[in-house]
Amino acid sequence: MSDYIAKNQNRTNPYLFPDESQTRFIQSTQQTVNDPNISNFFRPNVDDDRSYYELPSPIATLDGQSTFKVHDLDYPLGNKQIGVVNPSRPTSASKDEALIENSRSNILSIISLLNEYVISHPFMVVRRQAQVNNRSLSYHLTPFTVIPVMLRLQNKQGFSTFFKGLPTVLINHVLLVGSESFIYNLLQFPIEFDFGSLASLLSIRFLKHLALKGLAILIVTPFYCSSSIEMVQSWIVGESPYPLEHIKEGLLRIIHFRKDRKLPIYRLIGPSILYHLCYYVLHSLIRQAILQYYFDDNSIDIQKKSKAIQTAEYQLQQSQIYDEPYPSQLTKTDTIQLKKMSDNTIMNELKSSFYAHILTDIIMYPFQNILYRLFLQGTRTLIDNVDGRTAVIPLITNYDSATDCYQSIIQQEGTSGLFKGFGALILQYTVQASIIHMTTYCIDMILNN
Repeated sequence: MSDYIAKNQNRTNPYLFPDESQTRFIQSTQQTVNDPNISNFFRPNVDDDRSYYELPSPIATLDGQSTFKVHDLDYPLGNKQIGVVNPSRPTSASKDEALIENSRSNILSIISLLNEYVISHPFMVVRRQAQVNNRSLSYHLTPFTVIPVMLRLQNKQGFSTFFKGLPTVLINHVLLVGSESFIYNLLQFPIEFDFGSLASLLSIRFLKHLALKGLAILIVTPFYCSSSIEMVQSWIVGESPYPLEHIKEGLLRIIHFRKDRKLPIYRLIGPSILYHLCYYVLHSLIRQAILQYYFDDNSIDIQKKSKAIQTAEYQLQQSQIYDEPYPSQLTKTDTIQLKKMSDNTIMNELKSSFYAHILTDIIMYPFQNILYRLFLQGTRTLIDNVDGRTAVIPLITNYDSATDCYQSIIQQEGTSGLFKGFGALILQYTVQASIIHMTTYCIDMILNN
């Protein structure tokens, strides 16, 4: 080290402190080299006028790419910046905060999935039974008539009757995602699409994306048919189906070509693809519009301060370490506000998706009614009677197509017949909104404490 100091004692480092201070530091170092306790070299001089615990000043590294907070006693050794640090100080002041935010986002994501597939299922079961029943006198357009039906079903068949067909719904989702991945690897069509601008809807990429979705729906449509049977079939007259039975029934539906009331699969593919694509596009557009509404108010501030956010966050961490404020072009209050904006991003996305599902379900409800009646026609299914006069009732319909189904509903049941079971949809989203609100409140209260 003495050789190194002898060679470099005339050199100065403009990144640290003035020439006079560097000369005094080198002379002090030369006196310490021969000390047996060489570790004292790395400790500050207690007689020095400057306090070791004073706030460090920012300097740029020699590569000019990063900014670090180091102590004034730092000195370059070789091509690296070696600093005198206090090993008792924490290395990351925001580690606990990051853990809290990760836990919060993970819990909200799990609650969102449970809301979409599990919590909503009991209401979907009642809704489907009301939709496909062409002879029912009660249309159940409000939640007040749906609740007595659910209580009666629970008393007669138990609580498990509200979850019939749930495994098939989850399996169908897995089949849909797997089909999309298979088509993506086979044809290289885009599996995701950004609905941020209307101009993108006229692009070739959008058409390829819709083609991928349509082909995946084509593959899964036979299993949608068999899944709808298990969802509405009454357990009073039969036992619950064994696992994966709907896969066998879906494969048998593909090879069904007999001329009976059960429509062949090639006559169901068109309405199924059209409905699911319209639902997907409409949901995506509504969700994007709601997200844009959420972020418009904060977009100007975020754009102005985005360049300084990394530096400000680091200075905020340092101020927490040293318990003293740091000068910055972005104040501590601004940094906290931007952090809250980032924390609310996940919640805003969940809310946007939730509201988009509500609006899309309302708009597409009549078409959903028609589609499921076509799926169940000719399947000899006995469903629970939502009118309450008898326990079960057979499905007897004779529709030739989706257009014929629509006209028959209008003539025999009226326009409100297209919205049978709508009260179950209102009840479903009321319960889901309450769960999201309570979960968010409980998570924030627990994690913040």
